[in-house]
Amino acid sequence: MLEKPNLQEIVNKLLENRTQKELHKMTGVPQSTISCLKNGKGKRQITYDNAFALINAFEKDKLKASQNKNP
Repeated sequence: MLEKPNLQEIVNKLLENRTQKELHKMTGVPQSTISCLKNGKGKRQITYDNAFALINAFEKDKLKASQNKNP
């Protein structure tokens, strides 16, 4: 069985180098959803598309970081 991704951790990692507004523009995920995930407030439902967009952005960041380490 696949492990459930921790979207709060993913959002916090993505926000290390950008603002919530920038992350919204990059992923299309509403800023209010990003804020709720960042702060761990409530059990707000997140759509599959929004979760996928955040996970995809996280994976792209990891790939860029590994490429920068090994030029």
